[in-house]
Amino acid sequence: MKKDKKEGYCNIDGTGVLPIEFDEVPDGYNGFISAKKDNKWGFIDKTGNMVIEPQYEEVGRFFNK
Repeated sequence: MKKDKKEGYCNIDGTGVLPIEFDEVPDGYNGFISAKKDNKWGFIDKTGNMVIEPQYEEVGRFFNK
């Protein structure tokens, strides 16, 4: 979802999972979503909980081995 140049995610029924407050939210991978806020990247789990606070200038896909 996008609103006022901010992004978030919602369920198929339209309820919000990830609030519309992020600069960028690309597709998730391996159960995690990278999210950019205030020019820093962090990771969110599929329930919308921030698991790694935005603190990185660049991130790649999150691999869980």
